[in-house]
Amino acid sequence: MKSQIIILSLCLFLRFYSVIAQQPRRHSLQPHGTKSETIDQNKAIAISNRAARKTYKRLERFTVVPCEGLVLWRIIYDGGGPEYVIDKRSGKIIKVEHLPQGSSSGGRKLNQEEAIEIAKRDARAKYGDREDVDKYDVRACEEAKAWRIVFDFRPPAGTRYDQLILPNGSMPQYVIDKTSGKILYRARD
Repeated sequence: MKSQIIILSLCLFLRFYSVIAQQPRRHSLQPHGTKSETIDQNKAIAISNRAARKTYKRLERFTVVPCEGLVLWRIIYDGGGPEYVIDKRSGKIIKVEHLPQGSSSGGRKLNQEEAIEIAKRDARAKYGDREDVDKYDVRACEEAKAWRIVFDFRPPAGTRYDQLILPNGSMPQYVIDKTSGKILYRARD
């Protein structure tokens, strides 16, 4: 009788585990507090400065462009430097990238709305129809010679930051030259 109970328990456990294992995986922020506990802009810049000083002795030659997203900071060292992507919860550097930063020289410059429209038009063509693109909040960060456009996850209305569950998909991001309007970089995180 005892062995039957053990076998039955084991079967139930395996059945339960197989159901859980088949569910789609989603990235979830660790639930520890509210949005006020996230890394602020100054802290994100300090974290990226510490990392950048290991490679670049003189950071004064760059213009630091903080670009805030819902769950990430992008700290861009405009003028030929790297971009640090920092988790707003932990302060951990997620990745370091070297993206094009434009080649504009004189002439008419694209404004923020024009750069966003170029990115939206391209995202609709590359990644899906209008409804897919409109599910994102579009964030534009201005560099000296380019616009950095990031499509950020838009949580359902009323969602608390500490209960936010992000989709497993990636968000489009662009670097658009200010003078030509040319897309210099396109990717999905």
